[in-house]
Amino acid sequence: MPVVPCRREIRTSAGYPETTRGIAPYKSRVAVRKMRPVRIGPQKKTGVRFNVPINSGRGAMKREIQLLVFRVGGWRLGLRLPVAHRVIWAVEVTPLPGAPDNVLGVINAQGKLIPVFDLRKQLRLPPREMETSDRMILAESRRRTVALVADSVEGVSTLAEERFVGAENVLPDLPHLEGILKLPDGLVLIEDLDRFLSLKEEQTLEAAMCRA
Repeated sequence: MPVVPCRREIRTSAGYPETTRGIAPYKSRVAVRKMRPVRIGPQKKTGVRFNVPINSGRGAMKREIQLLVFRVGGWRLGLRLPVAHRVIWAVEVTPLPGAPDNVLGVINAQGKLIPVFDLRKQLRLPPREMETSDRMILAESRRRTVALVADSVEGVSTLAEERFVGAENVLPDLPHLEGILKLPDGLVLIEDLDRFLSLKEEQTLEAAMCRA
């Protein structure tokens, strides 16, 4: 059964989703900080996206992968730039009753509820309390905007695609990964947000979001 969203989304001219129905009835206890994006690399002050065009000159050129690289526990993770679009300081997460176990709760980002994925649970790391030094990465899955909690953010890296290896060949027990980049100083695990939840978990999350 397909997931039926409770709110229809449209895209603004800036490319961000907006809901066509307000969420005023939701009384959140979230203390939202000023959501100023972290500037990574040579970005403009006013920009919140940090897409970097792939080098496409003439001749035989190596294909590259551009990632936002961050750390959770002892793992070094990455999200492709068209997916990751903003980094903010961590804010308080409000529990979401009825949500899947790997969803920490929701945050209120400029009047919009955004589910927070629990990467530590997905990576089978012991849970810990969120710290003031943590960051949240806002990213786009196929269905919605989501947030990921990271211990730290390294920045944007451009890496050779030839180093890419399918995750099923190295870490078959972590199905939420798109693949792995092998680097001289270790591995970067590339997250695939569309694999984070099963279809049943997506339906459960959508129902919980509609009740919030």
